[in-house]
Amino acid sequence: MKLKAYISANSLRIADFGKQVGVSTATAYRMVNGTNVPSAETLRRICEVTNGAVRPDDFILLTENPAD
Repeated sequence: MKLKAYISANSLRIADFGKQVGVSTATAYRMVNGTNVPSAETLRRICEVTNGAVRPDDFILLTENPAD
């Protein structure tokens, strides 16, 4: 599940989610908008806070199509 979808589905404020995972409001907004990839430690905390609903691979953008 993408972080944006998780926050919306759980009626959370981005600033509050940022506090839960230990990042600034600005950093939380950048993560939600996809302009910032969280550090390994922040990814671990996101996974923990969301009970695994948002996983590290949810932040990976696939830029190439798999080989046919």
